[in-house]
Amino acid sequence: MVRARRVPPHRLVLITLTAGLAAFGLSTPVVVGSEPVDAPSSPAAPLQTEYTYNAAVETFTADRAQAVRRIDSARADIAAAELAWQASSATIGESAARTELRRQVDGGLSRVDHAVRELDRANTTSDFSLASAEHFISRPDLATQTAVLAGIRFDQATDLADLQRSLTASERVVAEAVAAWHVEQARLAVEEAARVEAARAAVEQAARSAAAQGPGVGRPAGATTSVSFSKLVWTAGWQSEIDACQGAVDIGAHYGVPVIAEHWSCGGSRFPREGSTITLGGAAGGIYRVGSVAAVLNVATDTADDVPRGFDLLYQTCINGSSATMSFTELTRIG
Repeated sequence: MVRARRVPPHRLVLITLTAGLAAFGLSTPVVVGSEPVDAPSSPAAPLQTEYTYNAAVETFTADRAQAVRRIDSARADIAAAELAWQASSATIGESAARTELRRQVDGGLSRVDHAVRELDRANTTSDFSLASAEHFISRPDLATQTAVLAGIRFDQATDLADLQRSLTASERVVAEAVAAWHVEQARLAVEEAARVEAARAAVEQAARSAAAQGPGVGRPAGATTSVSFSKLVWTAGWQSEIDACQGAVDIGAHYGVPVIAEHWSCGGSRFPREGSTITLGGAAGGIYRVGSVAAVLNVATDTADDVPRGFDLLYQTCINGSSATMSFTELTRIG
């Protein structure tokens, strides 16, 4: 019987290790003193390079889209702030609140411009469709493209994230100032209405008192005691003719109703009381009976539409020289 040949144990181990290295594509151990052998490149290397490049493209695309959204959002916020700035001009004017909002809007516009230029540079840098002598001697490989994409930043667009907060804060200050202005105007309007009503009541009370006391008492303070009165309507016109203080002025063309007017200090304070007869000469010549005060208007709140209608003629003067108490006295033609 033939015996099997025995192989030393260390020999089996060496064979097993060599086979294992070959199976994994790795180089066998190099014997000391022999020539080095180049290791073959791994077939996974190109796949890894492509994977890294694709990941860089995905990251760049997402970052660029985020930058575009931030720019668009900033533009919308700036447009809203600009409208708030313009709308507040008629109320709070050149206030500190509007000045600060203007500064925020202008600063935002500058920041958006920088972000847009940054975006344009990124688009140009990431365009690998043609070789660029400025950046590359020849068309770059995937590894180079990956490095280029990884180096692109959108810092200017990222900085726009806090723009909305600053604009909103400034808009709120302006809105509060505008609201305060409206509250103050409402308060002043209530006070003015009360003052006008008080003046109207005082004029009516003076007229009633004069009628009750009989001849000799004028309608307003200092009015003439004459029952018969003459006045010249020296011309037709408007403010400059009234300011000339040469007599009453026919201003009916401006109101659309027949009205003569003169300043309180130029004859208005001496106009006769209700029930008197007045003879007018000149532009609105005739004989009239003086009636009651038809209205007391305020130049700051009333318009020509508020002037009373339906009378033969009205006499306008500012009681005590105040444009807030413009009285309109009825005149009825009797001759």
